[in-house]
Amino acid sequence: MQHVIFILQLLIAAALGVALGWQRQHIGKAAGLRTFAFVTLGSCLFTILSLNAFGGDGGRVAAQIVTGIGFIGAGTIIHQGKSIEGLTTAAGLWSAAAIGMAVGAEWFIEASLATIVMLVLFFWDDDQPFSLRFLNRKMGKKSQSKAKKSAFVAMLAEWKEELMPSRTRRNRRLTKRRR
Repeated sequence: MQHVIFILQLLIAAALGVALGWQRQHIGKAAGLRTFAFVTLGSCLFTILSLNAFGGDGGRVAAQIVTGIGFIGAGTIIHQGKSIEGLTTAAGLWSAAAIGMAVGAEWFIEASLATIVMLVLFFWDDDQPFSLRFLNRKMGKKSQSKAKKSAFVAMLAEWKEELMPSRTRRNRRLTKRRR
């Protein structure tokens, strides 16, 4: 029976990590599905080991999980000029480790609720309300692609005008030369 619970813990931790990682991968972030699954799975396994294999003090291993994930999260943060990239992903990895630890401690409901809250926060956009962002994603893909196409067409027309002037522009230059 103990092996069944162990396997169940690992599967739940991996599934919750996959859910978080899918969202990050879906929007094109470097730390995606496998990274989040490995973080939740690894922290779950370390928690199980700390509670069962090392006797009395499981807090030491848990503290080292937090430190180790902090190191991994620091690697995802990129500072470019005045902007910082990857801060949300780093915080997500840190929180995913906590979710894995909760599963390792057999707090399945708490870990699932935390995953749902994290998904809501991942989908949240600071620039517009959540419902607007959701509607824009569902309904606005066609209009966004049309806007991109029209911007591309305008750019091509501008390049064409610079490289091959229109007849009216060329005619104006010819009439200026004749005078």
